[in-house]
Amino acid sequence: DEMKKLGLLLTALIAIAAIAPAQKTGIIADVLKKSAEEKVARMQEVIGFDDNKARQLNELEFTFLLDVQKAENCCLCNRKKRI
Repeated sequence: DEMKKLGLLLTALIAIAAIAPAQKTGIIADVLKKSAEEKVARMQEVIGFDDNKARQLNELEFTFLLDVQKAENCCLCNRKKRI
């Protein structure tokens, strides 16, 4: 009976540990996407480019921000090459 409880507890802890990084990544991606959208919207007001260019810039900025975030959190990467 004790072994069953211990097994269930360990299973629950492993499941939580596995899910937590995925949720963190999703939250960070949402924040970066919002940041890219706001930046492009400000640039569009100032420069005045069309919505098609805004969508392209939005994708480019979001991809760039994700790449920067991945590089900053890379454990195996050379620390001198970080931004």
